Amino acid sequence: MLLNRLTFLFSAEHLIFNVLCRMRMALCAVLKSFTSSKVILPFTIIKRYRYYWEARPENKWRKKMMMITLPRFGRSDYEPEEQHKEDDRLHGLDVVLHQEATEAMNKSKMIVVFLQAQMEITEFYRMRHELKKINIFLDEFPNHVMQHVLKNTRLENLLSLYQGRTLTVYSEGTNIIDLLKISNKNPYVALLGGIIDDHAMSARQMIDYSKLPPIDNLHSQLSFILTSHSSSTHNLLQRNQTETASLLSQYIQDEKTDTQV
Repeated sequence: MLLNRLTFLFSAEHLIFNVLCRMRMALCAVLKSFTSSKVILPFTIIKRYRYYWEARPENKWRKKMMMITLPRFGRSDYEPEEQHKEDDRLHGLDVVLHQEATEAMNKSKMIVVFLQAQMEITEFYRMRHELKKINIFLDEFPNHVMQHVLKNTRLENLLSLYQGRTLTVYSEGTNIIDLLKISNKNPYVALLGGIIDDHAMSARQMIDYSKLPPIDNLHSQLSFILTSHSSSTHNLLQRNQTETASLLSQYIQDEKTDTQV
């Protein structure tokens, strides 16, 4: 019985406290509407935690609603937004690979990109050894490293080829014929394209380029064509003169024979 009475008294006290708080808030609102001076009541109310909404953690749904309903001012006007910039710098082994790839790309005239499909390590080193015999080098550089190497350079057109697992073939020469012969033996690689003498080529263009004769033969054919035309032109110009000279000489001989008769 005593416990029930105490519980009733505490609940009644709590109810009275809440009623007084609400009456005070209503009275403040009425007095503020009539005067702008600060209102001082004869009694004070103990500040409780639940009346300080700013100090409480904001509800996620209320936060989303406020973001939708607030006016669209500049972000710096009411809430600074932290911009997290992605760190695209290279670290560790990528720095060494970047230096090797940059040096290889700068001194190479022929750069070819192949796509590999689950090639075994033995096949990779066999192809690499065969290419090294003819001074052609094969390496596997990560795509993110090659993006740093090729960006804003003369080889920037190769960036579109570095998708997936790729192999990079480079050489100071342009021996594309032997390269294609060796690559055709390996069923795990496919030609994507490349650059030869600063000219970007697709896979089909590189195959057509390999079918051309050597450059020395082309030079000799060109010189033969030029000299043959010049010699024919010279003969045509000299033809009339030679015919005229022969006719005059024949006329002179005929005149001599007539005088002797």
